[in-house]
Amino acid sequence: MNRERYTRTQRKEVADELHSVRPVEPDDKRVCWRCNAELPRPVEKKPKNAVTFFGLPLWGWIIIVMMFLLLIAGQCIAPMLAG
Repeated sequence: MNRERYTRTQRKEVADELHSVRPVEPDDKRVCWRCNAELPRPVEKKPKNAVTFFGLPLWGWIIIVMMFLLLIAGQCIAPMLAG
């Protein structure tokens, strides 16, 4: 066998040439590798925004209302239970 011997720098240059041809990224695919048909573009999902009123999320307002109702109910029911 007649093998060519490369120096370390030559091997690095060959490797750089092979890798610089076209790096394949998973998100970079536009054409199917099997049938060369154009792939559909992914639909970008919009991030969900939390529902807020006056700077507080909805669950915060629900907690405040429940605390207020318990406070009122406690003041109305406590005298009846006491006597």
